[in-house]
Amino acid sequence: MVLAAEDVCGEDLTLQALRTFAESLAVKFLRRLPLVEGVMVKTEGRQVFVDLGEKQAIRKYMKLLLFREMEPFKPPLTGKPLGTSTQTLEESWVEAVLEDFSQATMLQPGSSAEVKPLDKVITK
Repeated sequence: MVLAAEDVCGEDLTLQALRTFAESLAVKFLRRLPLVEGVMVKTEGRQVFVDLGEKQAIRKYMKLLLFREMEPFKPPLTGKPLGTSTQTLEESWVEAVLEDFSQATMLQPGSSAEVKPLDKVITK
């Protein structure tokens, strides 16, 4: 299955020109398949509903990674948060996209911790 197809063209085949073509192609794909983070708003069996839609350039058949942020890591001496670890919960496949939200199907439901509203999603 093809999610996006882009092209670049030119007659100059020097190394610098090829680098420029590659950068241009990468930019085009990033526009078509953006890295976007959102929140899961509802689950119904294998179906999940997320707050990412056409406005965020979500497309049918994109994969989403469902994850949960854990407690921030704080060293005992300073107590200053250094970062947050994440727990990967599930992968899903976008099946319907509306302006403000999308519906996706979990690929392997029950394979990890139960997903729930307010868990996070990111495009894969």
